[in-house]
Amino acid sequence: MRIIQIILVTFLVAGCTTNLTSGSQEVQVINASMAQDCEFVSGLDEYSNGGRSRSDDINNAILATTHKAAELGADSIEILDTDHILFTGGVVKANAYKCR
Repeated sequence: MRIIQIILVTFLVAGCTTNLTSGSQEVQVINASMAQDCEFVSGLDEYSNGGRSRSDDINNAILATTHKAAELGADSIEILDTDHILFTGGVVKANAYKCR
């Protein structure tokens, strides 16, 4: 029984983390005035649930946003809004930019 509990906890903890990829580690968060000097790439809406708290869900959604921005070739994001919605989890609305 103890082994099953350890395995279950391991899967739960592993499922609650989001790892940065090499590309997403290079994505920086900028503000609106900084974005004026950058090339707009795309609007982003990312969601994440399954964290241990609302803040975990929002932080994981921010990480998912940096992943998506990196996939699109962007190096910066401007976070427009964050929220937590029941049954959806953390929600981030952002714009992706090329600034460098």
